[in-house]
Amino acid sequence: MKLNAIADIESTTALSLWLPGFCETGSQNVAPILGASRFGGRFGFNPFELYRDGVISNPNAFVFGQVGKGKSALLKSYLARMFLLGYPSVVFDPKGEYGALARFFGFDPIDYLASKRGVNPFVEVEGAPNGLLARELNSEMATYVISVALGRRPTEIEHLAISEALNEISRGVDFFKLRSCLEKIDRSGGPTTWRGSYSIGSLASLLAVLDSLIESGLVAQSESSFDLGKVLGKSILVFDLSGLFGSGRYPLVVALLLGALRAHKMTRDLPPLIIAIDEIWALMSDSNIASWLGSYWKLSRGIGIANIGVSHRLSDFSGGDDVGAHLKSQSLNSSTNYSNGPNRTVISEINRGLGMINDTETIVSFALEVDEAHHLCSAFGFSLEVAPLLRQLRKGSALWKIGERNLLVDHYLTSIETALFNTDAPLLGRGVRAKPN
Repeated sequence: MKLNAIADIESTTALSLWLPGFCETGSQNVAPILGASRFGGRFGFNPFELYRDGVISNPNAFVFGQVGKGKSALLKSYLARMFLLGYPSVVFDPKGEYGALARFFGFDPIDYLASKRGVNPFVEVEGAPNGLLARELNSEMATYVISVALGRRPTEIEHLAISEALNEISRGVDFFKLRSCLEKIDRSGGPTTWRGSYSIGSLASLLAVLDSLIESGLVAQSESSFDLGKVLGKSILVFDLSGLFGSGRYPLVVALLLGALRAHKMTRDLPPLIIAIDEIWALMSDSNIASWLGSYWKLSRGIGIANIGVSHRLSDFSGGDDVGAHLKSQSLNSSTNYSNGPNRTVISEINRGLGMINDTETIVSFALEVDEAHHLCSAFGFSLEVAPLLRQLRKGSALWKIGERNLLVDHYLTSIETALFNTDAPLLGRGVRAKPN
């Protein structure tokens, strides 16, 4: 990239929003260091420190960029460096490429499909700090899973039965107990709050899909058979989902695992946790999980979870080409300068009610295609003059938006990280090193 292109971006963007290097507030020594700012100084990122200091109001992040521009290498090196500082992480690995990261620290990745061990996504109500919230989360989880299994949302009477069953389970909520309670409710004349006529067998569809779910082995009877409590706060836990990626069960498995992780985090004294979801775009086409995931994303900060979603394009969240076309038209034809703040109308259209983009204050953009560069600038408050920069970014360089602060960062890998995490390393040959930290 030509140096004058950087100067042009600096001169056409609100300078007060660009930081002179290191992002953390109050200290130049907060780790981990990830690279250097083009405007001078080292760059480091710790979402939990930033949240504590009020720079951001939630620790979630999204990473966008074309294939081969450095998204995975950044994420792997970031998780490794955070782990060395005492921050455990969980990775949803849809392509089976994070195994080296886990093994480097002595942890075996878990092949979810081959393991045939289910998880329990429900929160233990009695152990949760907020029992009312725990019940609400359990209701959302049950409704989502049953909706996927049924292929439709539960009817009013089915919804009432699910809620009543969950309220009757005093300890150890799981799908086995939920099914047992639903069968009891069905035989006793239906939910107590149901005002219409009731016939025994009206809950047959619910019971059948729960039978199918239990038989699938995707859910556990009580505690997760992965025994998350022993490893969750001490490891880089990689779930290899490559055997499921692209199948109809993939979104369901992701939700079950996220629910189980959240349940453990809510009821145990664990350190702050990072959860990375690669190829998160694959979940957006399922309206059921998109709705559930939006709720999960929003509530994570309250229980000490920082989520990182990785996707190729911002338009993956639009739900269709119409929104993308609108964004392109607005970006190319409008003379409005968005450098003073994000365009909330555009963001709302992208969200389609998910709330995920609105609830994410850290955006990392590697090189993007022409249309996507304009989309991102319009949505996140960058001057349109930034779009050419996003198209020209070299591999390993990215634009970071952290709250109201923006940086252009060159990420550096150590020689060990290059060998382990850079997917191009085999093509580069032995002896090739990335720039040092």
